[in-house]
Amino acid sequence: MGGFTAQQFHFGDFTLDQSRYCLLRGTRTLRMEKVPMELLLLLVQRRGELVSREEIADRIWGRDVFLDIDHSINTAIRKIRRALRDDPEQPRFIETVVGKGYRFGAPVTCNEAGSGAQQQEPSLAVELPGEREIPQAPTRLLAVRTWLLLAGVAVLTLGIAGYRQLSRDRAAAVKAPAIQSLAVLPLRNLSGEPAQEYLADGMTEALIGRLSGIDGLRVISRTSVMGFKDTRQSVPEIARTLGVDAVVEGSILREGRRVRISAQLIRGTTDEHLWSKTYDRDLNDLLDLESEVSQAIAREVGVKITPQAERRLERRATTNPEARDAYLRALYFIDQDDAQGATKCLQYFQQAIALDPDYAAAYAGLARCYDLANFFDLISWREASAKIKAAVTRAVELDDELGEAHAELADYYLVRDWDFGAAEREYERALELDPNSSIAHRHYAGFLMNMGRLEQALQEIGRARELDPLSLHFADDLGWLLMYSRRYDQAVDQFRSVLEMNPNFRRSRWGLARTHELKGMYQEAVSECEKIPALPNIDAFAKALFQRRCSLYRKVYTSSGTGRVNAKWYETARQEIKDAISRDEDAYSIATLYAATGEAGKALDLLERAYAEHDSALLQLKADPRMDKLRSSARFQALLRRMNFPE
Repeated sequence: MGGFTAQQFHFGDFTLDQSRYCLLRGTRTLRMEKVPMELLLLLVQRRGELVSREEIADRIWGRDVFLDIDHSINTAIRKIRRALRDDPEQPRFIETVVGKGYRFGAPVTCNEAGSGAQQQEPSLAVELPGEREIPQAPTRLLAVRTWLLLAGVAVLTLGIAGYRQLSRDRAAAVKAPAIQSLAVLPLRNLSGEPAQEYLADGMTEALIGRLSGIDGLRVISRTSVMGFKDTRQSVPEIARTLGVDAVVEGSILREGRRVRISAQLIRGTTDEHLWSKTYDRDLNDLLDLESEVSQAIAREVGVKITPQAERRLERRATTNPEARDAYLRALYFIDQDDAQGATKCLQYFQQAIALDPDYAAAYAGLARCYDLANFFDLISWREASAKIKAAVTRAVELDDELGEAHAELADYYLVRDWDFGAAEREYERALELDPNSSIAHRHYAGFLMNMGRLEQALQEIGRARELDPLSLHFADDLGWLLMYSRRYDQAVDQFRSVLEMNPNFRRSRWGLARTHELKGMYQEAVSECEKIPALPNIDAFAKALFQRRCSLYRKVYTSSGTGRVNAKWYETARQEIKDAISRDEDAYSIATLYAATGEAGKALDLLERAYAEHDSALLQLKADPRMDKLRSSARFQALLRRMNFPE
């Protein structure tokens, strides 16, 4: 028999040396585990050919071993790509043939190397009896050797069978943990055009929205995942930060009328690829593509899907692709959270409705935009109220299973109608339809706080924070809830934790001032208040408002040395308060200052005026600790009844 030979395969700047069983880049040996090495050898040997997943499983593990083969292959492919620095979306070496297998696509050269001196095989020639007598001892020795060889083969066979059975037992006993929480990371915009960013962000939000309807699966909200846009953090790091079992990452590329979306599901703890797929579609098929991708992810996650959630996954929000495009543009602008964004989102939501008058989600979005436009004084309170009611009512008429529409209707009933029973029914309906809506949980928490149901409110804000763990707004909400629960020390700690992350977070600075006020720490309250007008990027209106508030604080809370409020504060602040009241500015806050100093009559006069003007600040009347000194007043109790607060 000739000498043993082995091949060296060369591709790119890599060498795969079969004889040494190693992968080299230049002269440096790269670490490669056994299974990825075996798979790489197989693909390189079959270069240019499709190697099916079944062939891979049979070659590497055999047919009798019970393993989660798909997961194992995905993991091995990922490790090979990492070693070769191969991009799965633009591969140089390992090409994925979706649903079939893999192909090694790079040019390969190879050479053979001899192993050294040839080894002489033992001769099996036997002399004929007439020529020479065959000794008996060697014959018996040959028989013994043959028996030992057969016995060794039998033992080896039994050992292999036992190992395979052990593998089956271990695989059956050690099942991969179920996926109960998920984060959809922002899709990467591969077009290189900033003008297409809205499409990537919109598709990300669409996938989150569809998957959020699955009860039993916690899906992180868009606010928290957008913090990882263009991140360099690894999947395990992201999963650990968000507290999720798995992550979906992917990309989108639009070229003319064609759209390509690539998505992959990755286990957070192990960085193991559980599923991946690339979709090529016409732009007109974008809505079907949203549904197809979300359904594929839901199947791979493996949670039980109710018929209602199944309908949500399959639902086509509109049949008009141009209307969908306008809707996605509107979402992009509404997130800008400024006057220009409010103007643009109104324009695009109205365009979407003009293209498809039955587009329920566009009506719900339009209601949000009208509220934002009112906040930036683009339209009046009265005009906004009428337009919000018309838009959100139409949204619910068109699609009674749209959670977002019910959440918007709940906000309308709470803030603009003061219909607390209707508001609670709509919040509950919204959360039944979309249990992963962090915004609905947050707003419901605010409702519960205003109703004085503080423990329930804390539970709801806790759920909202689970869904949006990186939101400073939700962390700040917890501080206010703790303050309204009279847990002042905890509230101070919570506000300070927010300010550690962002010292310019105005609402937490104001919350800290308010909590110090309630604790009787008036100098500290004034000090925190005076930091607010100096914050960067504060608009002129807010700056002037807080300057007036701080001026009142200084005059009201002039300490007498014992920490008590100066009883004659109103004599020095009288004109300033009169000016503020004449401007209809901050009447509720001024009423709280009167209440703090025992001027109950003046406080109640202002509260009555706020009621006549339907001031939404009165929603906090039942729970606000600053009103505690007025609660025994018959006028105060009568005001609560007129507002229809539940007992």
